[in-house]
Amino acid sequence: MYILIAIVMAGVITVYKKLTSSQDQVTLITISGLLFSVSLLFFQSNLSGWMIPVFYVWMEIITVLSILQFWLLAGEVFNPRQAKRIFSLVIAGGSFAGMGTGYGIKPFVAVYGSENLLYMTIFFIGLSVVMGQLVRPFRIGRQGEMDQSDMLVNKQKIKFDPYLKAIALMVACSAFISKIVDYQFKIMAATAFPTQDELVNFFGTYYMSTGAATLIMQIFVTGFILTRFGILAGLLVLPLTLAVGSAGFFMAGTLLAVFIAKFSDQVFKFSINNAVQEILWLPFSPQKRRQSKPIIDGTIRSGLEGLAGLMIFALVSLKLIPESKIYLLSLIVILGVALWLWNCFRLKDGYVNSLMASIENRQLNLDHVEFDINDAHIVNTLEQTLNDKSEFKQLFALDLLWTLPLEPWKHTIRTLFSTGSLAVKRGVLELAWRQPDILPDQLIIENIHSNDELTPFTISCAGDRCIYKQVGILPQYL
Repeated sequence: MYILIAIVMAGVITVYKKLTSSQDQVTLITISGLLFSVSLLFFQSNLSGWMIPVFYVWMEIITVLSILQFWLLAGEVFNPRQAKRIFSLVIAGGSFAGMGTGYGIKPFVAVYGSENLLYMTIFFIGLSVVMGQLVRPFRIGRQGEMDQSDMLVNKQKIKFDPYLKAIALMVACSAFISKIVDYQFKIMAATAFPTQDELVNFFGTYYMSTGAATLIMQIFVTGFILTRFGILAGLLVLPLTLAVGSAGFFMAGTLLAVFIAKFSDQVFKFSINNAVQEILWLPFSPQKRRQSKPIIDGTIRSGLEGLAGLMIFALVSLKLIPESKIYLLSLIVILGVALWLWNCFRLKDGYVNSLMASIENRQLNLDHVEFDINDAHIVNTLEQTLNDKSEFKQLFALDLLWTLPLEPWKHTIRTLFSTGSLAVKRGVLELAWRQPDILPDQLIIENIHSNDELTPFTISCAGDRCIYKQVGILPQYL
């Protein structure tokens, strides 16, 4: 099934992009929602025999296209600065949905039976169509149309530098290993819970617990790890926990052991690993990001998932690894994790070097980042740039800080205001104009008394901060 899904999804995404590139997103959501609902009603009445694998693939298509449509519509509703504040809440909403679904499946199955779960799916698809119509008036612009620069980028051949290759290898390892762990988990679950209702209840509990854990990671843990320990720690969390879970399953061969691996994959992949992956794309220009990201996150990921499925099929069908000994697949997982861990250190070095190069070339644009900046490497890199001898680099770093909380750099900002060039001092003053906790009133007062070229601007700042009484010299300027 993994092979079939990879092949089908590659074709579906290609055809979908060609047919819908200039279409209205709300209209697409409405049409596809109706198509999905009617098709699921058909499957509800004919779910037997060869229709079961067809249904499995069709549900994958529904899931992928629905997520794609949602994020495209979200891009039309929110600008980048709004997205930075709101998208984290949207992602957290997905965790709440997983918890709610997991909690609600048991009572629903107890009353209506697992064979009627598709009706709930149809209901929520219909609800998404209604919500899409309600969102229609709030769109700020059409995002589907390409400008000339985008068309030029698409015509250019992608050059995979070592850092981009490292990102591709990370995504490939994650996709390949994830599918093996997913197969082991589902086989063990089906063996432990032979009846349909028992299996549904188990997966309900599983998704409820992973949803809660993912939410905790997103709110409390991800930012702490990235801020305190940097991007390398964030890169290592998922492969290390997968290695522990897979090693345990290899030695014990129990559902609990493989549950640890699958739980880690589900929770850390959609929390800290997703955040780290987005941070890794920061050093690239927007054009190169638009050009490369779909290939790595789409084509390469799907291809490796299909390759994992092909490998599993060959090993099991040829009885090289019987289903009773699927724990042996954990050896492949552990080898893959070893490659993944080695690549993490390459990624960390490549990220830091690329980040510095992006700042030097003035390519880094944090205004288009759709998440909170909690990476210690970004903080340190901007700190180094602010302390650079080049006035142009200092001014560029100050410009980047406009969209970020200034607390990590407040001491450097104060030093620049006291010792920097006139242009740098002016930049610092404008940046921290109404933030006395970053640029204290006393520094403003001292500059007013110094009576230099910056004084007219610091007087204006003092007026906006309402600190007239503290500035004895101010009345003579009025």
